[in-house]
Parts: sequence; C-alpha cells; structure tokens
Amino acid sequence: MNSLFQFLFKIWGRSGLLPGYRYALVERFGTMFAPVKLFNAVLPNGMVVSCDLFDHVQRQIYYWGVYEPVESWIFTNLVKPGHIVIDAGANVGQYSMLASTLVKPDGAVHAFEPAQINRLKMAMNLVRNRVGNVSLNDLALWDLPEELLMSLDLADQKQRNFGAFAASKKSSTDEPLTVLSNSVAAIRLDDYVKKHGLTAVNVIKMDIEGSETRALNGARATLKKYRPLILMELNQQAARSQGGELVDLWRLLVDDLKYDLYPIEPSLKPPLKLNSLDGIARMNVVAVPKEAPKPAVLESPIHLKPILAWARTVQRILLK
Repeated sequence: MNSLFQFLFKIWGRSGLLPGYRYALVERFGTMFAPVKLFNAVLPNGMVVSCDLFDHVQRQIYYWGVYEPVESWIFTNLVKPGHIVIDAGANVGQYSMLASTLVKPDGAVHAFEPAQINRLKMAMNLVRNRVGNVSLNDLALWDLPEELLMSLDLADQKQRNFGAFAASKKSSTDEPLTVLSNSVAAIRLDDYVKKHGLTAVNVIKMDIEGSETRALNGARATLKKYRPLILMELNQQAARSQGGELVDLWRLLVDDLKYDLYPIEPSLKPPLKLNSLDGIARMNVVAVPKEAPKPAVLESPIHLKPILAWARTVQRILLK
C-alpha cells in the first residue's frame, strides 16, 4: 500500500494538475511511510538528497522534486557560471547543491546553516554528491559578532518543521541545549567576505526566519560594493518575533541601499516592482539593484505548471 501511495503521488506530480490539493495531501499523509527508512530524492540537476519524511522541508523535496519550486526555479535562473553565491539559512543544502553545478568550477557557494540538526544532514548530502565548491559554515549571519541560541517554537516542534529554527541572543538563563536547540557564533557578512578574501558576491539567497534585516545590516559594505541580487523571504510575524517590522527591511534595502523588490509568485503577468510592503504578511521577493537591469527571468509571467515539471525533471526520467 505504501509503495502504491508513493507511486501515485509521483505520477500526480508529473501531471502538474491541482498542485494545491496535492500539497495539502502531502502534508497530511506524506509521513505514512516515514518510519520505514530515509528516502532519496533527486534534484533537477541530478544530485541526491536523503529525506526524512517527518521533516517539512525534506518531505516537500521528496514529493515535489525541490522545496519551494517557484523560488528554486527563479534562483537557478539568477545564478550564472563563475558566480559567488551566499546561501543564508541553507537547511539540508538544496539551494547550495543546485547552485554548485551552475557556478561551475570557477564559482563558489558559501552556505550558512546555524541549526546543527540541519547542518549535519547538509554535510552528509554534500559528501554523498561529492560537492567540492560549497563551503558549509556553522555560523549565523547577523549584525554583530556574538553568541546566539538557535531554537524551535512549540508549534514548529510539533510539525517537525526544522527549517523554522530562529535565532535569539544567548543568555545564562537559557534552557540546556538539546537536539532542538544549539548555540552558534554569529558573524557579519562584511567580516566574512573580508576574512575569506571574496572579490565578488553575485547572488544571495536568504531565508532566516525574521533575521533578514539584521543580517543585511551586517552586509551593508558588501551590498554597496558588489550589488548582488537577493532572493529572500519576507515574513511579518517572523520579523516581529525578532523585534522588528517589514518596514525596517524596506527602509534598509529600498530607501538606503537603493534596491527594487519584485514579488515571485505564479502570475499571468511579469512581476511588477513593489511600491511598499503595506498589507504584506508573507512573500518571497527578488531584490534588484536600482541601477541594474531587471533579470530576464522576471520579464516573463511565472507559470506554475512548467515549473513543477522542471522540478521533477529527473524523477520523470527515472519513472520511464
């Protein structure tokens, strides 16, 4: 029965039909064979990710081919040969692994995953795929060099959403560290770039649960000098949990650093530049320097069906 369920969901994924219903069913029933073993998923570039189906991100990778198909597809169209890519909040390594084949030997990926449980899984995925151009750092990007605590709230613990680890300042009153919490050193991206002698930063992917404004404040010099494209999540609730608001990010990126923000979501029209973040609770965006041309991938409508087909390119081949 489990094998039949697995096969039917893969066939459904190939069709591209009713993706919303498929997502809901994956979230409800996708763990039904998780206790048996880890399952292998194959990314569109052929790299293999070992997936624990109890984890939200890994479950999505397994059933969809990638986590966040639209964002992943946009990302792969932003990264070019020779690029230096920053992956902040790398989780189990999907974005870094996709970028590693795109930047070619002349480029490099610098990944930051401060949650130990995710970083260990990512390290295993990198070794398994013999990835040599990704540097995995046990550091958190922040605006100050200090010690942080990475932890999950109760709701995310219940859902086993290990991609939702959030950072907070570490204090002497913190509970003892467990598998769902760990201390980590924080670093400013500006300091990291200088320490490692990076001569360019071309693309930044950032999904760090509300800490985006703090991390970008620690990257001011890098953003002003190298003017990278930034793919990032905006989340008002997560921003407030870090003591800020999305308007703080707007002031930093748009008003101060002179970036334009484009929403990335399925649409019949090409993404239009945002005029404000008023009323936005959650959204993924691409930040583009005002003086730079709009990336080609944002000049066309974002159609979901071909993106879902791209996400399962290798799986379709394996099923033939």
